[in-house]
Amino acid sequence: MTAMEEIQKLEERIAELRQKALDELRVEIAEARKVLSDLEAQYESMSGKTAKATTPRVRLKDIEIQTGILSLLANDGEEGMSGNAIAKALGIGYPRITRYFKENPKEFKKTGAGKQTRYFLK
Repeated sequence: MTAMEEIQKLEERIAELRQKALDELRVEIAEARKVLSDLEAQYESMSGKTAKATTPRVRLKDIEIQTGILSLLANDGEEGMSGNAIAKALGIGYPRITRYFKENPKEFKKTGAGKQTRYFLK
C-alpha cells in the first residue's frame, strides 16, 4: 500500500469519526432539551409561573418615547417628574429615558442634579 492510499484511508476514517461525533452531539443535545423541558415543567408546577421568558424585548423609537414623556409631563407637569418616575410609568429602562433627555435638551426644562433632577415641559 502506498503512502497516498494510506492518507486517503485515514482521511476517510477521519470523516467517519467526525460524522459519528456529530451524531453523538445531536443525541446529547436532544437529551439536554428533554431534561430542560422536564425541569421547566417541574418549576411551573411548583411555582405556578412559566419558566420561559414571556415577552420579547421591544425596542422603542424616539417618537414613541417622546409621546409617552409628553403625555406624562402634560398630566403631572406642574411639579415635574424625575427620570426614574417617568421610566417606571412608561415601563422603559431608566438609562434609555436619561439618554433621551440628553439627546433632546431643547425640548424639556430641567432642574436639579443627580437624583434630584426633575423634568418639565417648556
